[in-house]
Amino acid sequence: MREIFLTENTHGAFLMQMARLMTLNLLEVDIRTVAYPDAEHPALQDIHLCIKQGEFIVLAGSSLAGKTTLCRCIAGVIPHFEKAVLEGDVLFEGSSLTGMRLAELAGKIALIRQDPSDQLFCTTIEQDVAFGPCNLLVSRNEVRIRVQESLEYVGLQGYEQRSPETLSGGESQRAVLASYLSLHPTVLILDGAADQLDFQGRRSIYMRLLQECRSRGLSVIVVDNKIAELGIEADRVIVLERGRLASITTKLESRPSGTIRRIFPLCRDVIDSTQTTSPELQSGTASFLRGNGDEESAAPIISVENLCFSYGASQFGLTNVSLRIYEGEFVVLVGENGSGKTTLAKHLVGLLRQQSGTVFFKDIDTKCLTTAELARYVGYMPQNPYLQVCTGSVREEVGLALQAQKLDPNIIEERVAHWLAKLDLSEVASVHPYRLPGGMMQKVAFASRLIHEPEVLVLDEPTSHMSFPDDFKTMELLTQLREEGRTIIVITHDHQIALSFASRFIFLERGKIQAELSPEEICLTSHGTRFA
Repeated sequence: MREIFLTENTHGAFLMQMARLMTLNLLEVDIRTVAYPDAEHPALQDIHLCIKQGEFIVLAGSSLAGKTTLCRCIAGVIPHFEKAVLEGDVLFEGSSLTGMRLAELAGKIALIRQDPSDQLFCTTIEQDVAFGPCNLLVSRNEVRIRVQESLEYVGLQGYEQRSPETLSGGESQRAVLASYLSLHPTVLILDGAADQLDFQGRRSIYMRLLQECRSRGLSVIVVDNKIAELGIEADRVIVLERGRLASITTKLESRPSGTIRRIFPLCRDVIDSTQTTSPELQSGTASFLRGNGDEESAAPIISVENLCFSYGASQFGLTNVSLRIYEGEFVVLVGENGSGKTTLAKHLVGLLRQQSGTVFFKDIDTKCLTTAELARYVGYMPQNPYLQVCTGSVREEVGLALQAQKLDPNIIEERVAHWLAKLDLSEVASVHPYRLPGGMMQKVAFASRLIHEPEVLVLDEPTSHMSFPDDFKTMELLTQLREEGRTIIVITHDHQIALSFASRFIFLERGKIQAELSPEEICLTSHGTRFA
């Protein structure tokens, strides 16, 4: 974070000291088993590894491989806080974590979890970032410096007085990262803690952390199912499989596909190339696509006219947004974190009410419907699937909407079994949703929305925690639903996947629609060059 200025005489000594430290084992993991109460099998078995100071390590593996459990062991959360039986030990700088209190590890080992909502608890971002240093009894002036540095580091300067609940998912994850960076930890563990950031944002954060590893000896451990496509050169990739150490390599396995290109910069290229000839685009209301032309004669299933919304006195929100979405479309909302995608999605499902403008579902003004009434027709899956958990098991959670409709129990059982099997959730049907990893929890939330068969599905980052195979299967399922007549609206930063399935992209920037593009228009650059 803060630059270290060295004289010519001290530079050589500093490099020698860093080289010496980076040959020492900072963490030594010697785990025989880790078992959760009532679990049939241990979550981890026979994990033996050492982590040196200054290493950048990626933990890889499928859902339920044990990545999160290992992160919690390394951070001391297991066995001190979480109910799990640990046989073995983890040493930090030669001392056993089992013999240390969590308070002793504050400022040394920082574990950033996947869900940002339960890690931001103050009324402003500034207070959240200052909370840790204040509890470490850092001086008032030093706290101010750390807050400023940390927010600048994650790209949130100017957000000091923002309330956490007004942030997008990616912005929330940036704020959480800033709050941990302000502690100046020795070890930083990111357990899916950047998976809601856009492509450029994730790459930038990881590259800066990699630089911290090289320059000041920070040790970083990352769990990110899609880190391979970012071009990050990790020191080691530790692969877990069914709770065991499967392999240790230096190469990240990329997706089984061709050249990865990103939609956001390509949209910007197309927009820039047409700025001089498209006055409609300059006003932020351009439309490059209306399907194949047939939709123009049909009534839209969702129409938005001159929608405006702001969060209090903040400049953030939506400005004069107008769009039409037709039955059977697969529409993807694209834009950087904070561009207004989630705010727009919440208006479509009635969770936010427009301050001016209109939102119609078919010929009904959504202001005339309660959120519950609108939910019968428009299903919504938020960025954070854990926020909507209401029951004690996956089976109950998936069937909750049907129980609210008081359907016949046999029908509920049959439909629940169908969707559990469809999404590979049958084996965890009796498990509490909070015990599932993020990718599987997204499947549970997905099944919960699909089971009552809404006409429109609005999905906010529905696959951000999933591995590539599950990501692809989910999009294939959405395509099948579209072919059955459903309308799909998806927010995603996984643009490569989206290019394979979407019929239209709506590009937002600073709360305005800047363009509507077909996949063909995106794949055809301003120079007419097509890419894979």
